[in-house]
Amino acid sequence: MRVHGELREDTPVRDHNPGSNCSVKGCNRAVAAHGVCGTHYARLRRWGAPEAGYIAKGHTTRSGYRMAYAPEDPMAQRNGHVLEHRLVMSRLLGRPLDRIESVHHKNGVRDDNRAENLELWAKCQPAGQRAAELVEWARMIIEKYGADYDRGVL
Repeated sequence: MRVHGELREDTPVRDHNPGSNCSVKGCNRAVAAHGVCGTHYARLRRWGAPEAGYIAKGHTTRSGYRMAYAPEDPMAQRNGHVLEHRLVMSRLLGRPLDRIESVHHKNGVRDDNRAENLELWAKCQPAGQRAAELVEWARMIIEKYGADYDRGVL
């Protein structure tokens, strides 16, 4: 009112309801702005939607990878966090990833964890070069990844 004098009829009025809850389904925190809590407001500002951007709550590491909070996941660390790109890939495959498996970001952006941007890499190699060991190793690779390759997941 100091700037414009009187309130006009077309002046937007903030609808702030003290004590109301966030409008995002399953969130019971207090409203901070635009009908959502502080966390969902930050997501709204960054990604355009309060539910967007995350599989689960988490944070970004110093090296740029997203960490998701998923304590029930078998790949979770002691603090309940999992690298989000590994979590996305394990859910695509329907199984936890092995230690020898890594997930590569095709476009090089470490926090872009869309399924179409990820591909599974395996770092396993037999220790020796005997023909019998190579055949055994090849059978293990086909057994492990053949069904996923046939489904078009890999």
